[in-house]
Amino acid sequence: MLYTMKDGIVDSAKERLLGKMTGISTGFHNLDQSLGGGLQKGFLYVFGGRPAMGKTSFALCLTSNICEQGKKVLYYSLEMNGENLIKRLIMLESMNDKSGYDDAVQKIKEYRLLVNDNPETLVEVIGAYTEGDTGGDPERDEDDADLIIIDYLQLLRTFEDKNDPEHDKLEYICRILKEKAMERQIPIILLTNLSRTLEKRKIKNRRPLLCDLHEWDPAAVYADVVMFLYRDEYYDPDTELKSIAEVRIAKNVTGLGSECRLAYIGYGRFCNM
Repeated sequence: MLYTMKDGIVDSAKERLLGKMTGISTGFHNLDQSLGGGLQKGFLYVFGGRPAMGKTSFALCLTSNICEQGKKVLYYSLEMNGENLIKRLIMLESMNDKSGYDDAVQKIKEYRLLVNDNPETLVEVIGAYTEGDTGGDPERDEDDADLIIIDYLQLLRTFEDKNDPEHDKLEYICRILKEKAMERQIPIILLTNLSRTLEKRKIKNRRPLLCDLHEWDPAAVYADVVMFLYRDEYYDPDTELKSIAEVRIAKNVTGLGSECRLAYIGYGRFCNM
């Protein structure tokens, strides 16, 4: 798109610098501000963390927060099937209190949430978005999703660039996902595991760096924002930062880079402090 300086782009840029909401709110106030106004249209977000750090739980809390705004979320669950993913969502919404299951179920039923647990259908993202008949049900239409979440990058190795089978698969996937975010003008969040390098450091600090990404070059190059999830109590049970999670922004094309803290409470629920 070609802009003039009278198209509103200058005012929009200023609002983002001031942290005003210009995208989709994550539901986490400090994170929205750190991101420069929420999740932005056309952005590819890479969200990394070590296994068991809580990436999927965070993604589900994010999904819940965004669905409560009336937005439609398309969640590609490559690690677990759809029923298990929704089971975790029910646990998060109810804090795993059985007396709250019914309320959580009714709440989730109202969400505009699509869960796809078939890895092969990710060609719908990498190629065309939809294939086949949706039965005329607009809620099954994946084309109008406001946000796409893919859980997670390392499970995408099965895909190839058909035009160049020898091409690096992860590089190809990251590039196409960025192109699709721009084309559809929606944010796409790609979860990824981090390598063990951070746990082999001689220093005590285990907070992630860009170099801790698995095969980090394609993700770091094509992502507009790279965020890392870190909980100090995972490594140090006696830490003063118990029940606190850090979301660290390691890369942000807007030039904003910071860290925000969230409360981490039972059953993997993340909340504003």
